[in-house]
Amino acid sequence: MLLLWVAAVVIAGSMVGRLPERLLSGSGEIAGSASFKVDKYLREDFGGGDAQSLILTFRSAGGSMNPAELQSLLDQLASALEGQRAVATLTNEFQLPDGLRPRADGGHLILIELNTPNVLATEQQVPRIRAAIAPVFDAASQSYAPVEWAITGRAALTYDINRFNADDSARAEVRALPLTLVILIFAFGSIVAAVVPLALAIVTRTIALGAVFLIAGSFEVSNLIIGIVTMLALALGIDYSLFIIHRFRLELEGLEQQAVIDARSDEERAMRSAMAGSGTAVVYSAATVAIGMGALLVTPLMQTRSIGLGGMAAVSLALLAALTLLPAFIHILGRRILDWPPFLARLMNGDRSRRLWQRWADGVIRRPLAAIAASLALISVLAAPALHTRFGIPESEFLPKELEYSRGLTMLEGMGLEGIISPVMVVLRDTAGDRALSPERAPDLARFVSRLEQDQRVRLVLGPVPSSLGAAAPPSMNEAMGGALSRSAFVSESGNLLLFRIIPSNGSTLEDLQSLATQIPGWLDVEGLAADVGGQAQYYNDFDRAVGDAYPLTIALVLGVSAIALLVFFRAPLAAAKAILLNLLSVAAGYGVVVLVFQLGHGAELFGMPSGTGVVPITVPLVIFCILFGLSMDYEIFLLSRVRTNFLATGDTKRSIGEALADTGSVITSAALVMVAVFGAFAFSRVFIAQMIGLGLAVAVLVDATLIRSVLGPALMQVAGRWNWWPLYRSLQTGEGR
Repeated sequence: MLLLWVAAVVIAGSMVGRLPERLLSGSGEIAGSASFKVDKYLREDFGGGDAQSLILTFRSAGGSMNPAELQSLLDQLASALEGQRAVATLTNEFQLPDGLRPRADGGHLILIELNTPNVLATEQQVPRIRAAIAPVFDAASQSYAPVEWAITGRAALTYDINRFNADDSARAEVRALPLTLVILIFAFGSIVAAVVPLALAIVTRTIALGAVFLIAGSFEVSNLIIGIVTMLALALGIDYSLFIIHRFRLELEGLEQQAVIDARSDEERAMRSAMAGSGTAVVYSAATVAIGMGALLVTPLMQTRSIGLGGMAAVSLALLAALTLLPAFIHILGRRILDWPPFLARLMNGDRSRRLWQRWADGVIRRPLAAIAASLALISVLAAPALHTRFGIPESEFLPKELEYSRGLTMLEGMGLEGIISPVMVVLRDTAGDRALSPERAPDLARFVSRLEQDQRVRLVLGPVPSSLGAAAPPSMNEAMGGALSRSAFVSESGNLLLFRIIPSNGSTLEDLQSLATQIPGWLDVEGLAADVGGQAQYYNDFDRAVGDAYPLTIALVLGVSAIALLVFFRAPLAAAKAILLNLLSVAAGYGVVVLVFQLGHGAELFGMPSGTGVVPITVPLVIFCILFGLSMDYEIFLLSRVRTNFLATGDTKRSIGEALADTGSVITSAALVMVAVFGAFAFSRVFIAQMIGLGLAVAVLVDATLIRSVLGPALMQVAGRWNWWPLYRSLQTGEGR
């Protein structure tokens, strides 16, 4: 078994380094949406140039270049870029319309239009283009003065975030592992026993990412999957190992109190008992995590489906490692090596911890109503900020400054041209499929353009008909279409589509442009023409709508299937319903803190944010819900399975709760601290969506292991008494405490 896992790690490890090249940034296309239709028109009817543009920005550190130096540099750059097969056309600043000329001394730019078949192919051109022009700028810096340059644009952002996210996940992993090792040493009182779960977690993470590499060869997969797989593989791999090793040691202690005939035989018996108890609980726990992650597969976005896919890969391999690799490890090591060094195990005697948890349980059970009221009050305070949620996408200022995309955007801002990076695309189509542009329609189209240009969110409108045309019909079609350039760029080959490219004004926020994209179709008043709006702003409108529509089905799937799984495991409706309710409370607490910190800005500076984002991406609460609903069930199943076993043996509710907390309190707390360390490491990453998810998960797990599993859950069980296990208690025949 060990050799099989080693072979799998070696094979997967050879793939992990190449994984970022196969991943996409963003959420993928939204089938059937307005932005999807416009993207299709741009690719198929307008040649794809507008959809695939990159922007090369540069400026001299020594001040403005003289005209001869600038022209020489432009010629050299054009020569280097034209040597790239994917480059279709180049447009330098002198070829742009007057309204798009750079501000004096602000810098310079070249628009690069690519001829690529899809988004992934465009992303792959970004490093090649950068490599092609780097020598030109190196030579220019030697000849004139140092030149700062960057390739920016939406495809560049995709590529940069992809690589950055992979590096950030590796950094988070490095931050989490040392703290996790310390927690495990305190939990086990053994260095070897602490290292085993870490080894299994790293194995799980490596093989899971290798599996993603294979899947990404055939399907579109988001770059967010790296962070999700890393987080879940580490957290679940360690947790499952922790539960099983803890139960193994308890079973072995029980056997050692009897007459020992064969220590090796006792270890095997203890492992069988541990797998029958905690192993079964781990299987059901993994099933609930898989249910939550699997529900994301029904969402319409590549981003959320990728998170679900990564989560399922992580939990499946964590479970497989816990059920096969972990027993093999323990069998090979044996008890004496597993407990090394022995003085540490003696120093951290588990009896003291059991007594402390027993006293804690007695206190909760004596005053269950007070415990319920106090814990609910604290959870409500944490969850309350969620009521102030505003959904949206944070502005580009919250992107990492280290990205080349961000440097390029800063240079565009210096030129007064930041709007060029996020145009609003409007495609007008003839509803009968005939030619869209005619002399009769030209005046109405000119009024439509004039209405757009009067809006303060609009800087410039590029299209086949200028607003200056006025109310009179043009004397010729050529004048109506604005000349040869407009004929080729803004009228489709079939003639039934017209393209208008709207450049936003400086200072227009993404929220402003989303509102503009919604209003534009209502401004068109030309008989026989209909408007479809695309571009980044409309994409986010479609994005919010698609995710919002997916919420009811996704949540219903998670709750419904989880309820069935819990009923099968516990065979007690009240216990299953209580588990679901408590999980919802932990999700609410975690998400409330996300809103408080990131949207409202209370403590945002601790996470490297300049201020509150003002909005939360609509995917964040859905992802937190789906991940947490399964993770929180870890502790619920582990605790309740012990309570249930004790209750079925004794029929005494108070005793079964106290003994279960005494047995599991320390391991649940240790497991929670491990998850908090892992998720907290991602909360301090540099990509805001990973930070939000990491913080939400860390807070929710901490609340779940402290307020909920140690206070609220036991108190509710004490109040419910024997009804916790209806109809199981009917089969018991002894005592009145049942």
